[in-house]
Amino acid sequence: MLVRATLSRFCRLAALAVLPAACGGADEAYPRLVPLSELNAPPTIPAHAAEAAADPEAVGEALRARRAEAAARAAAAQEGSADTAALTRRAAALRDRAEELSRRDPGTAGVSVSAAPSPSDTDPETAARAQALRERARRMLDGGAPPAELPPCPPGTADPTAAGCLPR
Repeated sequence: MLVRATLSRFCRLAALAVLPAACGGADEAYPRLVPLSELNAPPTIPAHAAEAAADPEAVGEALRARRAEAAARAAAAQEGSADTAALTRRAAALRDRAEELSRRDPGTAGVSVSAAPSPSDTDPETAARAQALRERARRMLDGGAPPAELPPCPPGTADPTAAGCLPR
C-alpha cells in the first residue's frame, strides 16, 4: 500500500512538472493579444478614404451622379433599341435558306462517305464492320436500296435489330 501511495504521488508530481513545459514560453504559433488601449482607440481613417473624410458631401454627390448615369444606361438598354424590321428580314432569310437546304439531295451536297481509316480500324472485325457501313452509306446516297447483307454485330450487342447488324 505504501508503494502504491508513493507511486501515485510521484505520478502527480511528474504531471505537474511537465505541465509548464507543455504550455510553452514565447511561442509565436499563437497570436499576441491586442492591448486594451488599442481596442478602445477611436478608428483611424485609411489613406484611400482621406477624400471622403475631408469632404463627405462631395463624395455623396459623385455617388449620386454615378447612380443616375447607371440608371440612364439601364433605361436605354431596356428600351426597344433592336431594329425589329432588320430582325424580321434576317429570320425570313434564315427560313428561306433552311427550306433550300431541306430540298437538296445529300449526295449532291458534297457529302463524302469515304472516310480515312481511324486508328481503331486495326482490329479486323472493326475494320470489316466500318467498311460494310461505308458501303451501305454509299449505296443509300446513290439512291440504291439498303443492302440485303448486314455487317456482323460487334461483340456485346444486345439488340442486333436496333443496331442494324447480323447476330453472331
